Amino acid sequence: MNTSDVLPNRDEPSAHAGPAVQLRLSATGNPNKVRRGNSFTKLPLGDLLDATGQIVPGSGNWTLVSVSPATPGVTVGNNPGYLNGRIYVPSVTSNMTITARLTPSQYPVLAKNYVLQIQVI
Repeated sequence: MNTSDVLPNRDEPSAHAGPAVQLRLSATGNPNKVRRGNSFTKLPLGDLLDATGQIVPGSGNWTLVSVSPATPGVTVGNNPGYLNGRIYVPSVTSNMTITARLTPSQYPVLAKNYVLQIQVI
């Protein structure tokens, strides 16, 4: 993963920011180690950045792209009005990879995948 695309910290959106040119996502922390049978929740964060690196206000939609191996009950949710999301696995039974996609409402061309790996311990 390109570390320039990872959120180093959380800043507030700038009132002086220009149009967004990049979508930055929080680090996945892969692999995420989970005990077999436990549930798991990940709260990914996203920011839109202008050409100078200032945060642009925005909202977006998280969608589930894939779950490998197929696991029932895996869901992806949104935090309305923001770029934050929620990935939930009700019961981890094996190592898995989940891909979710964040599509910013105002800048859909900047959509980006978030790949989450879970390792059973």
